[in-house]
Amino acid sequence: MTSFSGILQSFQPISLNEMDEVELMNRVDKKYVFHSSLLPTLLSEFLPYYRILEIEGKREFAYNTTYFDTETCEMYHQHSQGKLNRQKLRLRLYEITGTSYLEVKINNNKGRTIKERIKTWDPTGTVIETEDFLREQVPFDIASLKPALYTFFKRITLVSGEFKERVTLDFDIRFEVPGGKAISLPYLSIAETKNDAHSHHTPMMDAMKKYHVLPMSFSKYCVGSALLNDSFKKNPFKPQLLKIEKLKNYTLQTN
Repeated sequence: MTSFSGILQSFQPISLNEMDEVELMNRVDKKYVFHSSLLPTLLSEFLPYYRILEIEGKREFAYNTTYFDTETCEMYHQHSQGKLNRQKLRLRLYEITGTSYLEVKINNNKGRTIKERIKTWDPTGTVIETEDFLREQVPFDIASLKPALYTFFKRITLVSGEFKERVTLDFDIRFEVPGGKAISLPYLSIAETKNDAHSHHTPMMDAMKKYHVLPMSFSKYCVGSALLNDSFKKNPFKPQLLKIEKLKNYTLQTN
């Protein structure tokens, strides 16, 4: 059987500059949650159709993200209440490039995801002022914003120029809240397909259907916050929490 790293090396590479030509800042997203043991099988299914992001010879990358919210966690509650035109604010560090971005993700009432971002740091040591960006993009008092959740994971990125699609595969996921309480979820993997249109037949979607992995809503910020904050309402994210518990139990049964 081909090793995980062997499968990754079998893909044709795509550079960061080439991938930016398929950048989808205004897009339709679908997420799929599955057991990490399925990841090599899915990658083998994707192999003929996608190229893999490669930077400095590496094909999987560590991501560190800090999510911000208000003192009363208004962004979390917007999501838990299913409000339209809701937002998430995060600072994401791309370790391989030494670059960080402050990003606002907006889920609008037309089912699209719009991402606005500004670079805050690059390898030259340049620091960019972010207050004007925040005032323009975030409808909250920026003085009230504080770190609310830290996420750590590894990511593989696949790109199809033919389908104008980008696929991300996240694994080795860990959540932590300020103060140190944390949870690691090694059995959890999350795939996300990002298209510029409502597409139902891409190779990634067909592979997920083949292995009975159905699309579901999944916000790392909301799920991580629900797992680690006892006082937060968990019922709005019950399907996601039950899915995680099911994956955990599968791991215990097969070990």
